[in-house]
Amino acid sequence: MESCRESVEGSVGVRQFYIEKHGPNGDYASTEVMKYRPYDDLPEEIKNFGHSGSDYWCLWNCMQSLLGDETADTIDVYEAMDMFLPGLFAFRSMLEGGKPMEIPDLRLQEERDKWRNDTKMSDPKAVQYERIPSHASEMIYR
Repeated sequence: MESCRESVEGSVGVRQFYIEKHGPNGDYASTEVMKYRPYDDLPEEIKNFGHSGSDYWCLWNCMQSLLGDETADTIDVYEAMDMFLPGLFAFRSMLEGGKPMEIPDLRLQEERDKWRNDTKMSDPKAVQYERIPSHASEMIYR
């Protein structure tokens, strides 16, 4: 599934999703285009929050969890890392010319220990750490 961030041409405030459907063997079946207007169903006070109101729900669920609501829609640190690490390791793979990289499962002590002393950082002011580019434009191509 993919969405465009811009409004659909000629329709102010209307967004589109492109949903590719694949058959049981992974073969391409069809593409569906779904149009929606992100703010239509939101209460007025939520419309001022970013990302079409989703920032509000993250904060609201966090507060509900802190107040003891066990049904609040939150994630733990490991689920957050499951979402973050593929992007980090894709970037590190790019820095090493596309080298395949194994994404660690930080739920496992031995996996955490492998990365405990990793000091790669893109902040140029953090001189005590191993400096890596923060963007592909900083790389020197040979």
